Amino acid sequence: MGKKRRLPVTDAARVAAQAAVDARFSDESRWRAARNLLPFEGEINACSRYDLLAEQATDGGIPRLESVLYDETCFKCGSGYRAASVKNSGGVLHTLRGRVSVSMHQWECTCGTIVFFDGAQHGRFASTTQTVFTRTLVDVVSQMVFSGHSTLSSASSVLCFLLEVTKALPAGRNSLSRQTMTAVIHRFSRTLIVPSSLFRCGRCYSSPLRPYKAVVQDGKVILVMKHQSEPLIKVSTDLSTTRMDVDVGCSLPLAAARSAVRKRSKGPFDQPVWLTQEEHKALSDLSLAGLLTPEDQIVDNVRSHPTTVRWACALLFFSFFKISLSVHRPGYGGGNGGNEGHVDQRPLVANGGATVEQLRAAVAARRGTVVYECLAVEGAVEASDDDGATRDRWGVVRHFLHTFLAEPLVGAFAGRDRHSIHDLARQLNFSSSTGEWLSAASAVEAVAIVWPFLRLVRKTDGADPLLLRAIGELLLFTNGVDTLWETRWRSLASPASLAFETDWKDTSLSKYNEWLAGQPSAGVPPSLLSAGRFSAKRAAAQALETRTGHVFPDLDAVRPYITDAKNGKVNAERAAKAAASPNSL
Repeated sequence: MGKKRRLPVTDAARVAAQAAVDARFSDESRWRAARNLLPFEGEINACSRYDLLAEQATDGGIPRLESVLYDETCFKCGSGYRAASVKNSGGVLHTLRGRVSVSMHQWECTCGTIVFFDGAQHGRFASTTQTVFTRTLVDVVSQMVFSGHSTLSSASSVLCFLLEVTKALPAGRNSLSRQTMTAVIHRFSRTLIVPSSLFRCGRCYSSPLRPYKAVVQDGKVILVMKHQSEPLIKVSTDLSTTRMDVDVGCSLPLAAARSAVRKRSKGPFDQPVWLTQEEHKALSDLSLAGLLTPEDQIVDNVRSHPTTVRWACALLFFSFFKISLSVHRPGYGGGNGGNEGHVDQRPLVANGGATVEQLRAAVAARRGTVVYECLAVEGAVEASDDDGATRDRWGVVRHFLHTFLAEPLVGAFAGRDRHSIHDLARQLNFSSSTGEWLSAASAVEAVAIVWPFLRLVRKTDGADPLLLRAIGELLLFTNGVDTLWETRWRSLASPASLAFETDWKDTSLSKYNEWLAGQPSAGVPPSLLSAGRFSAKRAAAQALETRTGHVFPDLDAVRPYITDAKNGKVNAERAAKAAASPNSL
């Protein structure tokens, strides 16, 4: 009486076989039909009819769709429906307003392909052999992710609660429903055809000033964390990494000075920032460079010099910030402790004996703790009655200083008109009024960090000439730092890297395609997505993007990607060692 009835052998075998089919189905190993990125009017109307049918549920039951769902053509070869080799399966259609019981057919084509119901032609999406969703439902979940800047998991969690209220999903299974919706959106998104035109800027695509015409694929391939489900195909060239000092590409060559500027630019402008002793010393040395008089530039031969660049960095930073040194006595309650470490204030032993460490701690406690601070200069930025406006103005200053003083500047002006930027730097060096250099400022209007800062420092009666010259010197250095970096790289690069540069310095799309055809892993992977004649090319391109992780739909590659097998092996060994440590999760 208490025993569970066992399934017959034939039924158990059928259930096991169906489970194996569903497992393969979940791994996307079967054919599907491609879909437009946005639904058309016929799909929306069909989904609305399914919503109305789902509302007819009474007494907790779900209505049934009388017609049978099946696809009329084979996804692989295009042959018609064969009623002689049909297998029936029941399922549930989930809509925005409830659930509908449906019956589906899967049939075998003459080419040997099992054609499962997909639903692309009927405004539906079959997630598994028993679970179908209307397109409007999966589109709503996707839209919640994109418009709400949310994650798929959180959007699915919110929507599952709403769908349980409308009985579109069964109640009491929120975690399972969330996993189901996550899997549905993942599978559905792989059937969407994303037009390459969406990756184009309609304003500059046809402009002669368009920054990039092709992808120069120098540099490392970005690793996509997808190896667990599908190994990536990497068509690349193996070259050793050239180690270079980042100081070469920075306006401030001293790391401690860059650290101090970075710390100051990230902190609130109206609060002091504590520095280490090394950072304070670096800024103190930098302030002395700002007191020196820079050499005058020659009008017809404006060049960047390290001494002048250092002077420009000092003048810019200390025009807005200052550093101070103070001693906090014992009992000082501000901040989060001094920079010299915690003072050991344990009392000495009764008989007068004490260790050297205890004596030093007692002296430090009586003398106090040295604190190094960096504060904003009062009145350096015009204040406003609106606190938000003042905060935004200081934000412009902080972003400019952080970019041009604290970080490498290699590639900062990539794609920009270098001659126009050089002309602007020359104008800033020699102009005595705002009107003289403002006409040349169009060169940096597209650079969202430089142009706001220039607008901020200029005044109605003209900006400070020394401050303008300091900005010009930084722009001059940034405009030429790429050439400096390339020259240094060429002196350190291996013979193989130099040979690669020689082979691919003059390149074209035909040359790259000829090289690509000779690579063993360059074949386009078979796509299980059936698309029409207008979308077939884009569907094949999307399949290649998925398998390679290289997504540049609007740009053609003209050089191979570069990987470093030796560096990758070292990183893999380091990751394996970290995973084997007892502290790893």
